[in-house]
Amino acid sequence: MNYGALTVWNQLNRRPHFVKAFKSISQLKTLLTETLIYERYFAYNIYENAYKDQAKVEKSILKGLSADSIKAIYSDDAYGFSKANTLFQWVIAMNKGSASREYQNILTHFKDEVKLADFSETTMD
Repeated sequence: MNYGALTVWNQLNRRPHFVKAFKSISQLKTLLTETLIYERYFAYNIYENAYKDQAKVEKSILKGLSADSIKAIYSDDAYGFSKANTLFQWVIAMNKGSASREYQNILTHFKDEVKLADFSETTMD
């Protein structure tokens, strides 16, 4: 009989509730302090209430850009407006300002990597 495995199994099944509660509270603390929960919540709400409809975004937020640029910005895999997860980067960039790394990453991505001619800092604002 393998007493080591039996002991581990017994400890896992008979673990006191306070140990489980402590682990849950620890995970919750990590979630709230290390994942920018406010910005994620804000990005999700912006997406659900305004950015989910591409036609609205084209007529308001991205107004004045070429059709190709609108399509590229809206559907970009890293920084597009088509998902709340990618919109999250824009929220961080707008909160931290134009000197932030996130802001500069978005600007560089669309100007240099995607090569959008009509994308600039005024587009970001």
